Amino acid sequence: MQKTRWQTQTRFGSTWPMRLSAWMLCKPMIRHFVLARKLDNTPLERLTLTEKARFLIFRKNQFTDARLLLEQAVALAPADDAPEQALAWKTLSTVRYDLGEYQAAIEAGITALGLYRTTGDRYWQGIVLGNLSSVYAEIAKAPRLWRQPKRRCATPRKNTIRRASSIV
Repeated sequence: MQKTRWQTQTRFGSTWPMRLSAWMLCKPMIRHFVLARKLDNTPLERLTLTEKARFLIFRKNQFTDARLLLEQAVALAPADDAPEQALAWKTLSTVRYDLGEYQAAIEAGITALGLYRTTGDRYWQGIVLGNLSSVYAEIAKAPRLWRQPKRRCATPRKNTIRRASSIV
């Protein structure tokens, strides 16, 4: 896959969108977004929306606003920008997880995983799989919180002793 000028190569061999620094996420970021829209540059538009959302998540703790931006980013028409699409879906999965929308987080994570697999980026595949494991762990915990504790029988049940030959 050919790199675009908006991507960079990491030392692990993974190709991922280059990060916009924090100072670009204010007024200049708006200019980048407007310019990307005028030039019909979907990868830059998606990257700008994603990075603004990441700024809101990690610096401002504004998850609902970030989700709106990320939903716009993933709704853009697909271009030859699988790494940018994957980053948007991965970040959307993270926001949905933080907002307690576990099923939606799984769906977004699986989409991101598929996109990272098409790029062959094993590093980010591992990150997404780790994020998905966290979501599945939260889902597994949830039913236990509401379940009534089971009572233990005072007398043991019959036929509870297993023979050694029946164990495989």
